[in-house]
Amino acid sequence: MSALALAALASAAAPRLAVVPLGPEVAAGAAGLASVLRPRYDVQAADIVEQALVSARATGLSCPFDDDGCWMKIGVSSDFDAILILALPAGSSMARAHLVDVTDGRHGPLVFGPKEALADLARRAIDPSAGGTLAVAGGSPGARLLVDDVEVGTLPLAAPLTRLAAGTHRLTSAGQATMIIEISEGAVTRVALPTAGAARPPASLAPAAARDELSFKEVAGVGAAVGVIAVVTCSFAVALIEQDLQRQLDDAQGERARLDAEQFHSQEVAQVALAAGAVAGVALAGGGLVGALWE
Repeated sequence: MSALALAALASAAAPRLAVVPLGPEVAAGAAGLASVLRPRYDVQAADIVEQALVSARATGLSCPFDDDGCWMKIGVSSDFDAILILALPAGSSMARAHLVDVTDGRHGPLVFGPKEALADLARRAIDPSAGGTLAVAGGSPGARLLVDDVEVGTLPLAAPLTRLAAGTHRLTSAGQATMIIEISEGAVTRVALPTAGAARPPASLAPAAARDELSFKEVAGVGAAVGVIAVVTCSFAVALIEQDLQRQLDDAQGERARLDAEQFHSQEVAQVALAAGAVAGVALAGGGLVGALWE
């Protein structure tokens, strides 16, 4: 059998695949995907696919990207075995693709990648073993999960993400910082996300921070307290001296003795009061100075 006959036989046996680019951004690149999709699929000509879409629209079928039921109806009515849908959302640089298997009534996972790499996008869309896998654990239940700014589900994920392009990706979840992850072809990458709002020890149970310094207020307060104690002590000493001198005056005999005692009394009281004031002033000033230097 000739090579041409073998090629025709292989093409006849392969499932009929319709490639549907949604939008001019991906239409130009979709035209060159036949070499990637064959020999797994018999890629239908673009004019045949366009005619099928026109006929579907005439019956009220105009399918959005993720409406698998709608694409199934077009596939059945147009005798396609599978449909590969390509799209590039407005304002995004990441193209999306997913495969609808009309024969089995199933659809493949969402596959995405740079719009400049449609060939790799199509390869991963049709081949279950292509690309790498990402298994995500933890995170906040109900939080949206994004890979390269493409929403891929909510946490917790029902299953690992498959068919991711090999290379570096950005993983983002609500309330979490963006993580940089590395995906390898044919390998599984596992990521554990912290759970937002995890219980923390109460403030009363948290270890107190060690204190190596006293504050200015604390040092100044100590200095003031020392000054007050000095004043009280000196005042008490003055009272004792006055009491003793009064006793001496009462016991003195004669006018000369009384005068000498009064003079001694006045000198002692003045000296003690002066000493008390000096101690208090030094204590207060010293406390403030030490506090300022300490601070």
